[in-house]
Amino acid sequence: MAPAFQTTPFVGRNADGRLEIFVVGTDQALYDKWQTTVNGSWSDGWTNFGGSWLGDPAVGQNADGRFEIFGVGTDHALYHRWQTAPNNGWSSGWTNFGGSWLGDPTVVQNADGRFEIFGVGTDHALYHRWQTAPNNGWSGGWVSLGGSIFVGKPAVGRNADGRLEILVLGSNHVLYHNWQTAPNGGWSNVWYNEGGSWLGDPAVGQNADGRLQIFVVGADHALYTKWQGTMTTKQVTTHSVESSHDILQPDSVPHGIITGVVPPPGWPLSGWDSFGGSFVGKPAVAQRADGRLQIFVVGTDHALYTKMQTAPNNVWFGGWADISLPPMDLLWDSSDDNGLPLNPRWRYQLVTGLDPNPPTLCFSVSEDSPLDPCTSQQTTVDSTFLCRHFSSHWRIPGHWNWFPVTLEGPISWHSHSAPGTDDDYNIKFFPQDNAGFTTSTAGQGFIELEFDSDETIDHFSTPWWQSFHDAVDNSDEAASQVLKDRSFAIVTGLFGLDCAHSVTDSNTELHPVYTMAIMVGDNPADQLWAIFVRNWGNEGYCATKPHPLDLQTYSFRLPWKEGKTTAPIISSHFLTNSTIVTGPEIQFALNEGVLVTFILPPPEAGAWVHGELHLQWQ
Repeated sequence: MAPAFQTTPFVGRNADGRLEIFVVGTDQALYDKWQTTVNGSWSDGWTNFGGSWLGDPAVGQNADGRFEIFGVGTDHALYHRWQTAPNNGWSSGWTNFGGSWLGDPTVVQNADGRFEIFGVGTDHALYHRWQTAPNNGWSGGWVSLGGSIFVGKPAVGRNADGRLEILVLGSNHVLYHNWQTAPNGGWSNVWYNEGGSWLGDPAVGQNADGRLQIFVVGADHALYTKWQGTMTTKQVTTHSVESSHDILQPDSVPHGIITGVVPPPGWPLSGWDSFGGSFVGKPAVAQRADGRLQIFVVGTDHALYTKMQTAPNNVWFGGWADISLPPMDLLWDSSDDNGLPLNPRWRYQLVTGLDPNPPTLCFSVSEDSPLDPCTSQQTTVDSTFLCRHFSSHWRIPGHWNWFPVTLEGPISWHSHSAPGTDDDYNIKFFPQDNAGFTTSTAGQGFIELEFDSDETIDHFSTPWWQSFHDAVDNSDEAASQVLKDRSFAIVTGLFGLDCAHSVTDSNTELHPVYTMAIMVGDNPADQLWAIFVRNWGNEGYCATKPHPLDLQTYSFRLPWKEGKTTAPIISSHFLTNSTIVTGPEIQFALNEGVLVTFILPPPEAGAWVHGELHLQWQ
């Protein structure tokens, strides 16, 4: 069982590129956990580093690659301990470093490789001390950078030109900002007021292109961020907090510092982006070996959460992942209009940035026990006698199913399973940022969308569906001419893994597909959507069970045509096999979408509806 954590984690990168996390538990001891390979999975359990800590120790990396830890004990003294060699063991004990400290220290490397350490003393002033040479001894004493208002732990980042910058919280919950005037040099005599109202200490990370980025938890417990540059493109736009830039004169506020209205070089005047969530304490941020930033922060539920960029210098994956929960849980940022998960991804992807490989992660899963420690979500298995005993598979001899989800994105034709097997139509779906991929899914490059033609299209007779059916019967090339490559689609189906065909593969699929809306023509004068809807289906080969969708009202939200300010003219042609089916009912929401709704009988009725919807945008 994982320890309970009460403070903020620190994450650093070893000389060989592996990340390592340090965090204090509720027992005030320091715990350690590390990646076993670069960009890979994490060590089992947590290693106890001992001690009795007042707050969060700081971890720095010497010029030669060795980690060194600095922490304030419950006696308010500062202690340190270091690796004896890069990626290796640690010194035998903790050494007293002097001073009397209010909060946690921060350590960072100067441009020339020398460590510099910062901390707030019990007199609320900010102090620093530095190595006289890289990997060497220290300056003779602690030097004050002023102030008598500071609390908590300073955050220090290093600019692309080598200059250090400090951010520290005041007792008034305002964030203050100072910077070196030259690499390895002196400091500005003005503290910049970053404004806002902050719950805890800030953290600073450096993007792959050299830009610094600040992360801090607001009074509302959400995480906020700000980065060097103009911030004309929001990374996540939930809501923003404007900075305050009042000049606080030394004689008006007794904190012994001067604040100014001119921000540090390269920073915007105002604006913070929210990453949401509900957190306590200070976030930790590190740059991965692949250049992406990754954040770790403790939630109000005392669990450790993480979030990372989708690519270096890029936007961030949506949502937060609990690092201690099972890797094959599905997570999502939003739901569709039916309450179904929209474009989910595996927790493993959010924690590691990699695609999971279930045959190696889920070593104890079986058909009789699908609630493997690999997932905490209710899953089921659908298989047959033949697949259990005569097909090539790993521990799951068929389909390992989670629950219905909706995917939005581009699709292309793939193939038609031979009649006599399962007669399925197989369509490729290309998710953004590999959402939902496993390693074998990534190898094929798409998620498979499958539906039984005997249950669906063999009975469809409206013009587009009939032409698609005829083209598939002709050839895959003909089918690709009717279903154009990378057509935009909205698809709902049962999310799962097809494990029936290989001892190493577990390919992601939506099987059966329940509903599909495909934009098959994008002429503004006649935007054509091909649609079918049902709430039942089977999984074909290696499956025996019915798979109902527990909905009788289903809605698509078709995208609003960009630049259009009036609702389109609607015409449609739909057919059904049931007198109970109604729809489509159409509703418009300017710049938000066209809501298309159908009413179905219960799944056991086996009803479907199909047809074409024409949107004539004026």
